[in-house]
Amino acid sequence: TGVQTCALPIYVMPTPPRWPLIVLLLAYLAIALSYVVINPVFESPDEDLHVRYIQYLVKHHALPTYEGTILPMRQEASQPPLYYILASFATAWVDFSDFDSLAQPYPYAVIGRADVPGNRNAFIHPVASPAIPTGTVMAVWIARALSVLLGAVVVGCTYIIALDLFPGEQGAALA
Repeated sequence: TGVQTCALPIYVMPTPPRWPLIVLLLAYLAIALSYVVINPVFESPDEDLHVRYIQYLVKHHALPTYEGTILPMRQEASQPPLYYILASFATAWVDFSDFDSLAQPYPYAVIGRADVPGNRNAFIHPVASPAIPTGTVMAVWIARALSVLLGAVVVGCTYIIALDLFPGEQGAALA
């Protein structure tokens, strides 16, 4: 009753160094987080509507539904809700009462027309901003930072997938 075993030599790929991924993620985070604080509030496309969606979830604890009326977040209400749910948890403690005073459209903005000279700001912005953001500005920064963190996960996963597709090719993974 002898049991025979066969030991085949198995080649194991060496673990690639982690420093290129760390450098890539640090570069991504530095650039993306600078955007969080430099870009004026609501100047990202539809950012005011995204914040309205988050506000809705914080206030109602339910997803928006169309009931024959135009929702405050308009077309954003049809977006997949995972990001908005995560952002509502992250900003549930923030006071959004200053939203309407911040979300004042600039009437002379020239948006989407590169051939027409004019102001590109979609909203009126205060002359001075506090050093530490509060209220809606804090909520926007938190929601943006959440997007940055989710983006870092995507960058990291893409790097790992590229290494799986092209073993040992750090250049391909970095690209």
